Amino acid sequence: MPMDNSKRLRRSNSIIFVAFIAMLLSYVVFLSSLGDIFDGTICHNPFTNYLNSILSNLMDGQLVALLVALLLVTSALAFQKGVTASKYLKFIPLILVLFPTVMAGFYFGCRIFPKLIYQLDFGWGNLIFPPLLLIVPLFALIQFRTKISLGIGKVSWLVLAVLVLIMLVQMVETLVWGILAWSTSQPEVVRMAYGYDRTLMPGDYHIWLGLGLTMVVLFGGLAIVAWLDGLPAWRTRNESPEMQ
Repeated sequence: MPMDNSKRLRRSNSIIFVAFIAMLLSYVVFLSSLGDIFDGTICHNPFTNYLNSILSNLMDGQLVALLVALLLVTSALAFQKGVTASKYLKFIPLILVLFPTVMAGFYFGCRIFPKLIYQLDFGWGNLIFPPLLLIVPLFALIQFRTKISLGIGKVSWLVLAVLVLIMLVQMVETLVWGILAWSTSQPEVVRMAYGYDRTLMPGDYHIWLGLGLTMVVLFGGLAIVAWLDGLPAWRTRNESPEMQ
């Protein structure tokens, strides 16, 4: 039997959430140190420099899109009638998402009012992203197993288009500089790492570079496919008969 539209959108959104976290972790674990080492290569290559400038302007949008989508669906879980959860337990996902959202609000407040940066310098990355790394996979599972209205699924899917677009740009940029880095000899990479005070993973760096690039492309591609999979459900106007 064909999958109903609400379930299709829930599946699409959940896969995008998990793929984003997996792609982020893949980059951090395998490629972040190499990315720092080859920063000069990225800046000197016209194409990677162009993509890098785009990413620097879009990274805030990525965080906003992720948090907006999380808030949309968690609010639906908490307040939507007929959601299969107890009176109090259904508010737990919303409470979990509010903490990184409030921290992100302070972060953007400091960006808008620079003077606050010197008064409220808490290390924003440590306050925003670790909770998100823990919340998003759990939330994706909760969302996939809970009925949510088609309207909420459509809005969330549309917001996640921003997240997927930025993942696509990040994937292309990582692939290009990764190919450039692949051709650099091992002694040269070790010398560059020493100059940047970075520690390479043991063994041939090509192994870690290959693993990182493979996983980034895999999870980025998975997010794109999942988003496209939700397109037919987004275009429909009504709930399926099973959901009405």
